[in-house]
Amino acid sequence: GYGGLGGSRFTVARLTGAGALDPGFAGGTLLRLGFAGSTASYAQAVAVGTQSSGSITALGWHELRDQTGNIALARWSAAGAPQDFPGGSDGKLELDLGGTEQIRDGLVTPDNRLLLAGHQDGALLVVRLTADGALDPSFAGTGFVVVHWDQPAAAAAIALDSEDRVVALAEVGAEGARDLAVVRLLGDGAPDPAFGSGGQVLLASPGSDESGAAISVEESGRITATGDADSAGQRDYVVIRLHEGGTPDADFGMAGRASIGTGANDFAEDMLVSADGRVLIAGNSGSEFDARPLLARLTADGEPDPSFGDAGIVAPMLGEFARIERVRAYPGGRAVIAGGDEGMSPGPGTYGIVARIWL
Repeated sequence: GYGGLGGSRFTVARLTGAGALDPGFAGGTLLRLGFAGSTASYAQAVAVGTQSSGSITALGWHELRDQTGNIALARWSAAGAPQDFPGGSDGKLELDLGGTEQIRDGLVTPDNRLLLAGHQDGALLVVRLTADGALDPSFAGTGFVVVHWDQPAAAAAIALDSEDRVVALAEVGAEGARDLAVVRLLGDGAPDPAFGSGGQVLLASPGSDESGAAISVEESGRITATGDADSAGQRDYVVIRLHEGGTPDADFGMAGRASIGTGANDFAEDMLVSADGRVLIAGNSGSEFDARPLLARLTADGEPDPSFGDAGIVAPMLGEFARIERVRAYPGGRAVIAGGDEGMSPGPGTYGIVARIWL
């Protein structure tokens, strides 16, 4: 949430199944949590999850003025009351790993640990914390792994497979000439020697600038990653599918890669892989600063899905200046999409949007 003269805060809400603010969570209000009493305090939550205790934990990062960025966590009870981390206060905790950290994705693992990914000083960063927010020493001895290439790199998305291996989607290269890559780490944080070359697969596409959005791992170990790619001045959604060992899935698209777009610039934000292998991409179409929601779905073999919208594309009207940020599965053959609207209707400001759709 934004406010003041440019500062931002974590903002968390819980909705009922009917789409109303849940009166059982913080009295049916939005919870806003700042990390410093300054308009130069920028805090962004990128993920939220529920631990088995019922605690709701938000994962992200915080930066204050010209200071370095840090990992930032916030935790509430199931009823919305702040729950302190050891060493934290007022339900929030910051962790400084010794550099400038920015987190782009995260999740709560089945055993209640916290997994985060982003970058530190121009290198890919993966962090694992205990359930109480402490660095997990069983992960690389320090609780975090930094992966260097000979160019700047950042993790855009992270997933956990059925063998507790960490799978991260990365962007490698300078702005305007980035390639996608996939990194897989063993449960102890070591590179997985059974994946690609030293635990890495570079998905280079010469002449194209690529941005990562989401990654998913099936029970079989097959990996699906999505983002967007610029070819000849036009950005399209791109989806890449790999076998468990990191080789391209030749049965998907062209040599494991498929794309779909509108002819405008399309920016991917998230992805949902169904049990039958179809891929729903959520994002926005238009210019970077004036885009509209766009959903696209590919069949299990990487072709536009004719049963979804117009040749696999749906452009839902969700508000005057709406943007989609996330998509999640919902029971009964449905999905929930979420984002925001920074338009002028019903009034100046920024609004959260949650919509539920049939698939």
